[in-house]
Amino acid sequence: MSTVLVSYENNDDSMNATADALNGKKTKIWGRLPVLVNDQLKAGMGMDLNTSSLPNNTTSKQQ
Repeated sequence: MSTVLVSYENNDDSMNATADALNGKKTKIWGRLPVLVNDQLKAGMGMDLNTSSLPNNTTSKQQ
């Protein structure tokens, strides 16, 4: 399974939050795509991930 993490802001806070998420330092990650990317990544798709409640941070709830 592949995962894409998209950050839409180009500022220090957004970049730091994205780096924290990739390094497992964030306990909650969520979002929805505002646009169509391709046939597999459609507008409105997204993820709600609460890493503090996941064993080994390996599962998530996708829509």
